[in-house]
Amino acid sequence: MYAIGNISDRAAYYGHQRTNKASEADFSVVSGENPEQIKQEPSISTGVRQLTSVDRAVQKDLENEFGIKPWQPGDSLQDHLQASSLLWGAGTTNSGTIEENADKALVIFQKHLQRFMLSEDIQTDPAIELDVGYDGKVVLRDDHPDREKIENFINQNSEIRNVYVGVVSAKNLVAIGKESAKFQQRYAVDPQAAVSEFAHLFSGRYQYNSSLEISKEGWQMTTRPAFRIS
Repeated sequence: MYAIGNISDRAAYYGHQRTNKASEADFSVVSGENPEQIKQEPSISTGVRQLTSVDRAVQKDLENEFGIKPWQPGDSLQDHLQASSLLWGAGTTNSGTIEENADKALVIFQKHLQRFMLSEDIQTDPAIELDVGYDGKVVLRDDHPDREKIENFINQNSEIRNVYVGVVSAKNLVAIGKESAKFQQRYAVDPQAAVSEFAHLFSGRYQYNSSLEISKEGWQMTTRPAFRIS
């Protein structure tokens, strides 16, 4: 089973570098209140993960959509993260493929980000394009009057950030998998031609980058091939 947000093993299999350098997605789920606010709840002790009301709302949506069992105090956090990722990424809680589940998760991300944008009167002209930085944080590719607001909302609510990072990783994984399948089909017919035509797959710098553009025309997820600049 594959986990959304963890593509390094498959990347190594296909001979390319991990895309977007996205960090592992965290799917610890707890039920709770639903208001869309960024306000942090009181800390219990130093080092304890803090959940915002947005985090709780996102986790509830993930539970409803994918059947992920909520994490309970005393449970192993590491075991829960692995199980939750497998459940979502492999589609064992429904009949979805990785790509279908990523699309469902994207709907959850859009729901919460759109609600925030409406509450803050954030405009989509100029367009907003989201990317994942090398540190795992979500960033805007281009300048925007509300850039800081958008980035802070996503990154300060870790569950919504995790959803987006997971979607990006899944989209990249699916794209490289499809191209690798084409290589294998071509190789079965003409190995020499296949190696020549798909040499970029083995360059160590080839990758796919997925990003979400939000404009007046709507929300569009795009996955593009690119060469990593070392």
